[in-house]
Amino acid sequence: MSLVPQQGVLRKLYNDARAAGATNEYTSSAFWQVLLQKVFYEDQYIVVCEFPPNESLRRVDIVVRKFDEDNNTLSSIIFHEVKGRDGNAKMVETQALGAAKLAMERYMLSTVYTVTTIGTRFRVWFVSANEGILQPLTPPDVEVGSRKQYVEVDSTRGGSLREMFDLLKRTHRWRQPLFCPASSSNPEPARPRKWPQWRGRVYQDIPQQTSLMTTTPCTGRQGMISPLVSCSACSHIPG
Repeated sequence: MSLVPQQGVLRKLYNDARAAGATNEYTSSAFWQVLLQKVFYEDQYIVVCEFPPNESLRRVDIVVRKFDEDNNTLSSIIFHEVKGRDGNAKMVETQALGAAKLAMERYMLSTVYTVTTIGTRFRVWFVSANEGILQPLTPPDVEVGSRKQYVEVDSTRGGSLREMFDLLKRTHRWRQPLFCPASSSNPEPARPRKWPQWRGRVYQDIPQQTSLMTTTPCTGRQGMISPLVSCSACSHIPG
């Protein structure tokens, strides 16, 4: 099911972004801003524009942030870079990856989610600290920097964007635990580990911490990589 209704303001912005001569980035950005506001409508989410990934002068076109009422904090969960309909895929993906890496370095994150769009076409990615590269979620084809891989949002395949966002809402964790408490009947925290060095910078040892997972036995397969994981030991998404 398309995220773009047949009538209303979102359809108007969609048509404007696709109109002949609509090559400016701002027309596409306006459409995606309103779409994300409608998708992330719950009180704990906000959609902001021109927001830094790491408290620097670097700006990301659109950022989805989540409010943690218990800790009175806001966390950026999606970085979205936008280009007009004639935009360059390699350029927008390079910008998204750069923002993800800056956020992971600043906040010691294990996974960051990004969206790149060209006009009204999109791709969704995740970046893991271990790999430091864009890994595709929608569509899952491994080819990067290719306009032909981008999915039109107002299409049958475009419904995958809603599914991805819904999954992210259900499974997102701001920081992944360092170990799985269900991996042993008498679990102990993993040894502190070094942060990956894909940007030439090594973090200090990460302190041992208590897992955020429940004590339900984990049935995940250790070593498998999942984009929406909570257990860093086996990459399993608890149900």
